[in-house]
Amino acid sequence: MKFNVMPETISVSDKLFDPVWKLKFHANPTHELLHVVRGKLELTYRDGTIFPAEAGDTLFNFAGKEHKDVFDTGEELEIFYICFKWKHDKQYFNIVDNHKLTELSANTTIEMRKIFDTMRFDAGNSEIDRVLANSRLMNILMLIYRDATVPAVNKEAGVENRHKKMIKKAKAYIDRSFQKAISLEEVAAHLKASPFYLSRIFSRESDFSFVEYLTEVRMNEAKKLLRDGRYIVADVAMMVGYEDSTYFSRVFKKRFGCSPGKFR
Repeated sequence: MKFNVMPETISVSDKLFDPVWKLKFHANPTHELLHVVRGKLELTYRDGTIFPAEAGDTLFNFAGKEHKDVFDTGEELEIFYICFKWKHDKQYFNIVDNHKLTELSANTTIEMRKIFDTMRFDAGNSEIDRVLANSRLMNILMLIYRDATVPAVNKEAGVENRHKKMIKKAKAYIDRSFQKAISLEEVAAHLKASPFYLSRIFSRESDFSFVEYLTEVRMNEAKKLLRDGRYIVADVAMMVGYEDSTYFSRVFKKRFGCSPGKFR
């Protein structure tokens, strides 16, 4: 596919996001390329599709597509964004979308960040500055396109390997922390990932969802403690992370077909 016309950069800006954009759906007249400098963002569309992003991540806002930017107004969110038009946008976005941006290779991500940093601190209003901005944007778009069109087998292998490493780390964290009231958000923060992304990858790459795996670990430990015979049911519930022993008993019975007391 040939892209023989460079994109036209309409504006380049590095600014803090206004909380008003969190409250309502809106659409842009031009395409936007968003690069998160600080904070976390969930780009949310009317159909319920959500794309989470944190510092270092990049997303597209497509011209005319309604969305809202969901973020914690108590935390600072700084976004570097590029508004642009392009003759080849339909061809390009038939291949590249936000799903592709969540699976970029480490090398591509590093190269893009360097260009974003250059653009952030080298903005001007002259004709030469505009040509440079167009050229740098084209560079970013082509890096993404190249990454999106590498042989599927190579790309999938790399993504699968990263996902497996993430799930291995998540399971290790659960295995050593299940005795307390841990949450998906806590584990995601430990892994420097968004809860949405971790939940999706966990379900895709594991035999269990996050909650199912946590429950399985707790139930297996509960069996060991009940066999020991030294602990009453309420103590076992607390020792495996349940503050409510009644709820613990209900989960245990559903998993093993009998109450904890009877099993003990």
